[in-house]
Formats: sequence, C-alpha cells, structure tokens
Amino acid sequence: MIYSNYFDLGMVMDYWGPERLNHHTEATSALFAARECARLILQEGLDNGIARHKLHGDALLKGIQAMGSRPLATCGTK
Repeated sequence: MIYSNYFDLGMVMDYWGPERLNHHTEATSALFAARECARLILQEGLDNGIARHKLHGDALLKGIQAMGSRPLATCGTK
C-alpha cells in the first residue's frame, strides 16, 4: 500500500488548528474542492444528498446487472 498525504483530511484540518501545522504544500485544488463539496452538502441537505446517492447507486447497479455484468465489490461492502 502506498501512503499519501493527498487525502489525509485529519492532517489538512491541522493546518487550521492551534499548532498551524504545515509541513508541505497542500493541493490547493483539493482544498477548494472540499470547500465546494461542503457548500453543496449544506445547500442540498445531508439527508437529501444521501438519498440521491443511494438512488443513483441503485440505478447504476441495476444497469450493470442488466448488461449481464456484476459489480467488482460485494453489495455488503459498498
């Protein structure tokens, strides 16, 4: 397994903590994307977003199965 700091949100949150940790340059695009994601979740509402993801995830699974294929992961791990 290759460890990456790119998606280590705990470490990213330390940038704004009392210690102001910053041992490398963060991916600015990832920070802006995380901010936009949070804005959209607040705008839509968390429960609505979860319901939308479930609706589209279920539709995707049915489409994959209709093509005679199967998902790589088991349904219990999605």
